[in-house]
Amino acid sequence: MPSDNDRLVLLICHHLSSSEDEGGYGVSIRRELERRSGPSLSLAAIYSALDRLEAAGLVRSWMTQPRAERGGRSRRLFAPTGAGVSSLVDWRRGLDRLWRGAALDAPTR
Repeated sequence: MPSDNDRLVLLICHHLSSSEDEGGYGVSIRRELERRSGPSLSLAAIYSALDRLEAAGLVRSWMTQPRAERGGRSRRLFAPTGAGVSSLVDWRRGLDRLWRGAALDAPTR
């Protein structure tokens, strides 16, 4: 079962693969996570999560062609598989069930 951090990385991969029509790589995943939720995970934590997600069949990865610049390097891109998207849907439904009926008011001081 993926950890909360794994699920966050999977969700960001889904956002990036949906919007950029390609996939995310370590740095773009970290930037998008920071943009959407504030302080982020380290790159090491992101790559560890991606390795676990790929081993579980929830993301796939591939190498790009080297970038068209001097010293341009290939990037390893990640995108969710069908099983990964299903996992996100199940996670969301589970959270929705947990939150149903929870009355949280802002604390008064």
